[in-house]
Amino acid sequence: MNRFRYLVTSIVIFMLLHIPTFSQVYNVKLYVINKYSGDAIPYATCQLLNKGKGFVANENGYIAFSYSKVIDSLKISSVGYEARVVRFEVYSDTIIKIGLDAIKIGEVKVYGDRKLNLLKAQSGKITVPLLSLESVPKFFGESDLLKSLMIYPGVASTLDGYSSLLIRGGNADQNLYLIDDCPVFNINHLGGFVSLFNTNALKYVDVYKNSFPSHLGGKTSGILDVKTRDGNRYNYHGELSLGIVSSGLLVEGPIIKNKMVFLTSFRTSYFDLINKALNSDNESYFNYRFHDLNTKISYYLPNNSKLYLSFYDGADFMKNYDEGGIFTSLGISEKNIDISTNNQKNRIASIGFKGNIGSTTLLATSYISNYTQLNKEHDEVIITPTYSTIDAKMNIGITKYGIKLISEQPYNGGEDKIITSIETGWYSIMPGEYNRIEFSSIDSFTRFSNIGKHYSGYPSELSLSVESRNKLLNNKLEVGFGIRASRFNNDFGNKFSDLEPRFSVSYFVSNISHIAASYTQMNQYIHGLVNNIDGFERIHWFAADNILLPQHSEQYSLSFNSVLKRADIDLTTELFYKKSKNLPLIKPIQSNADFQNFWTDRFDPSGIGYSYGIEILLKKQTSKFMGILSYTYQRSFRKFETLNNGDWFPYDFDRPHNLNFLLQYNGKNNITYKSTFILRSGTPINLPSGYASSSLFWGYSTFNGYNNYRLPVYHRLDLAIERNWKTSNGNNFTFFVSVFNVYARINPTSIEISDNKLKGLSYFTIIPSAGIKFRF
Repeated sequence: MNRFRYLVTSIVIFMLLHIPTFSQVYNVKLYVINKYSGDAIPYATCQLLNKGKGFVANENGYIAFSYSKVIDSLKISSVGYEARVVRFEVYSDTIIKIGLDAIKIGEVKVYGDRKLNLLKAQSGKITVPLLSLESVPKFFGESDLLKSLMIYPGVASTLDGYSSLLIRGGNADQNLYLIDDCPVFNINHLGGFVSLFNTNALKYVDVYKNSFPSHLGGKTSGILDVKTRDGNRYNYHGELSLGIVSSGLLVEGPIIKNKMVFLTSFRTSYFDLINKALNSDNESYFNYRFHDLNTKISYYLPNNSKLYLSFYDGADFMKNYDEGGIFTSLGISEKNIDISTNNQKNRIASIGFKGNIGSTTLLATSYISNYTQLNKEHDEVIITPTYSTIDAKMNIGITKYGIKLISEQPYNGGEDKIITSIETGWYSIMPGEYNRIEFSSIDSFTRFSNIGKHYSGYPSELSLSVESRNKLLNNKLEVGFGIRASRFNNDFGNKFSDLEPRFSVSYFVSNISHIAASYTQMNQYIHGLVNNIDGFERIHWFAADNILLPQHSEQYSLSFNSVLKRADIDLTTELFYKKSKNLPLIKPIQSNADFQNFWTDRFDPSGIGYSYGIEILLKKQTSKFMGILSYTYQRSFRKFETLNNGDWFPYDFDRPHNLNFLLQYNGKNNITYKSTFILRSGTPINLPSGYASSSLFWGYSTFNGYNNYRLPVYHRLDLAIERNWKTSNGNNFTFFVSVFNVYARINPTSIEISDNKLKGLSYFTIIPSAGIKFRF
């Protein structure tokens, strides 16, 4: 307690008193916006051509610097936009607003001065603009954010076609997912094949594999920070897309021209309608549908500041109905009805202020994030004149309410900055409650059971942070140091607090190369544990307590960025080592007792782990061509006291070799050709050594060792072709055809033992798809 008070007091004093003094002649505030829509362009680069200095805008497109020269020229550039050079004169404190033109659809550009691009380079960080999301061939006709990210090194999925995100050997639940600064607890629709992100509503995405900003925390592996577009401030526009499994509509425009703007994007699937038409005569059927709704309203204030309201609603509805009936030789009627449903809902909302007060950039927001899942099963057996029924359901849910304040203060002529933050949040958690009712007319009894109930209550969390970023040696050296103090309380009297230091340093070896290093500590107080019953996985959330201690990780990294002059290729290489402790696990089912004690008797919170690797990224861009080649060598190991005899074992997604290749070529007549190729080591799995029956459920497999087998090598080629037209009234029309897994490779995701032989089971083979998109 005293230690935490000391940490908080130290940070508050630092935040209040560490306000540097400096002298400057003129203050220049620069805002970089999209000339077409008026939306801010994040991370645009600015170069003072006469002075040779460079700056990088923040996520609001804002740059602040001081200048003593009266006349100079600015070069402004950003990925996806035409570079622009502006001559300006400064005789007093000045505000400059510069609009950039977006490049044409399907066009690829080389983006400006390589040193300006290196200014934005940060160890372990990937910034993905909306334009890049369209470069990956579509899966089932869907542009998917998470699948697009998996082309980069250090980022992977769990299974074939899945959108779950694994970063540097961590679990999917060890990543922090944010939409407009609001945390999201589930990022996929049921099955995991489609993520909840409507790509046409996105502005940009930041992925942190390390070098985490001090104001972000609460997870130990990675951060996915998604920002949505505000909408067009000047004119009304829309986009209609039609695909094989879903369609979407986006509408945007001014409510008050150049003052208040809205954007709404809706997507829905229609697999249930197609399936119903194809199986109208069948007594058994499977139905599934989902929808997404993104809405954002922004009200602009002076100096490009704004008030905003962001809302997302997503839901999945799945139903499987199986009915069978026969007459026995004795004339007895037998009928079996099996109905299972799975409904999940995601709702998030945030309201806040984002902008500039004086030279300070400020974000103040409050948010709510809610995820629920309800699983139901009904089994009815009729053997005339008797019958029996089993009804079961499981409730899972988590909600967080939070308030966040982040300030960024430049000093020393805008070259250095201090970032401070405070965030507090409250949770409501239902890890999982399983209710089961059995009735039999033969014995005239009804049995009630409440299995696996666990209540985590209403824990709370508080964090304070301060971070300083300083440029030295004529801007060749940049040093960043931050510290985050966090505190977590639960309903059972457990209190945890810790200090999380963050350190980074980068040095320009030349105008086209630099090296960087970083060290980061992270803590995680909310655990997401996977419960696997007969191959069906559910994620349950738990708050840290005296058994499930907070997870903790430390990561070291070293990176090198350069340009290979002769080939004109951007090269990024990064080494990393990460170690973790207090990793929890729900052990595999090994006895009848395990069924009746889902949580407490099957917990093993003793896990420790480590991962290490090297990541290489090569990227080349010309006016017609874009190519990305990434390779990752990575190992990930864990150890638990009660698993695998307490010995180390390769973790569930330990894949040593990962090779990804993306190619986009812009041909004649506005035709674009796209391809991706993926090659990676097989995933470790458990092969059972035996099988045991269960009187309560379906039985369970027994195992000798953990992850004792590895699936075959995974490889896949995807192709796509896209044609763009411009109509006579200036609208755009796009038609695309894509093929997932062109050569129909069978990539097993699991192994089945049949007749004492191993048989690989795969979700997908070759999948063709097509779609259209109309922008108006």
